[in-house]
Order: sequence, then structure tokens, then C-alpha cells
Amino acid sequence: MKKKNNLAKIIIIDIFKKENFSVFFLLILIIITLIETFKVNYEIKLLTIEKEEEIEKNFFIKSEKEILNLKKYLSIDQKIK
Repeated sequence: MKKKNNLAKIIIIDIFKKENFSVFFLLILIIITLIETFKVNYEIKLLTIEKEEEIEKNFFIKSEKEILNLKKYLSIDQKIK
């Protein structure tokens, strides 16, 4: 009765053979590239969220200033009447 080798075990054994060092090196490069890609995507996501929060904050600050100016205008208008 033959033992069934799973695909992952066969691939790992094949990669670690001396004649397939280039495949091992390529696998390491692919893993590093994936890590860097996910890291950059995460940083972009954080910057986007930060920028959106800044825009909202500026919008609310402008809105509050407009409300205060309107209140000042209304109070001046009421004093005149």
C-alpha cells in the first residue's frame, strides 16, 4: 500500500532541494512582495480615513463659524429694530 503524499509536502520537498534553490528564492520574493503590497494598501487606507476625518472636521468648523456669524448678524439686526 502506497502512502499518499499531499501536494504541499511534495512542493516543500521540491523547493528545498538544492537544484531548485531558484524556486525557493522566487517564493521568498513573492512573499515579500505580497507583504509590501498589503502594507502599502493599509497605509493608503489609513491616510484616506485620516484625510476624510480632516475634511469633515474642516467642514464642521466652517459650519460652526457660519452659524456664529449668522447669530451675530441676527443679534445686530434685532438691536437695530
